[in-house]
Amino acid sequence: MSKLKVGDYVTVLGNAEGTVWESGVILDINSEGAIIGYGSRNCPKWARLYGFHGREPLHNLKLREGD
Repeated sequence: MSKLKVGDYVTVLGNAEGTVWESGVILDINSEGAIIGYGSRNCPKWARLYGFHGREPLHNLKLREGD
């Protein structure tokens, strides 16, 4: 079972490094994966970008600590 939760700031493994799509905040989690609001940790919700493909599988997410 994943230890990730709504509000965690994560790296999306496999997404292009150095782009806005590299990381974001988990907005919702269910059995199909997580909805990510892409952007920096302190980016306001209204300025975040959202993916077109839906939920990101939890195995593709890595918790970002200390940044």
